[in-house]
Amino acid sequence: QTGSPEDYAQYGCAKSDDGKFTLLTQKQEDVTDFVNTAAEQIRKTAMAATVEWRKCSERLLLQQPSLLDELKQPSVPDGCYPVGARVEVQWQPTGSGADEWMGGYVFSVHANGRYAVKFDRGGTWGNL
Repeated sequence: QTGSPEDYAQYGCAKSDDGKFTLLTQKQEDVTDFVNTAAEQIRKTAMAATVEWRKCSERLLLQQPSLLDELKQPSVPDGCYPVGARVEVQWQPTGSGADEWMGGYVFSVHANGRYAVKFDRGGTWGNL
């Protein structure tokens, strides 16, 4: 409920200065109650999901106390670049016919030695 006018217009409605929501149709129907009810339901659902996620994570950490340390220091197959390593990937954009070198960093390394890379200019390569 804090979006910009463009955000609301994208979904076919507008928010007035007094906080009312209207559809951008000929009727200019007031949908404030609907929007407020939906927003409250989404908040409640998100909170319930967060509470359940927390309970599950606490149970998991009791069963596997070293899990967080393992996740912070992932192991990679021998001979692979570590997660976070700066790399340049040779890439041939579709239809260009010319190779291009793109800088980025290793985001993850799979057990088979394949990488997932996030590029400096945006985008990714590999299965994150």
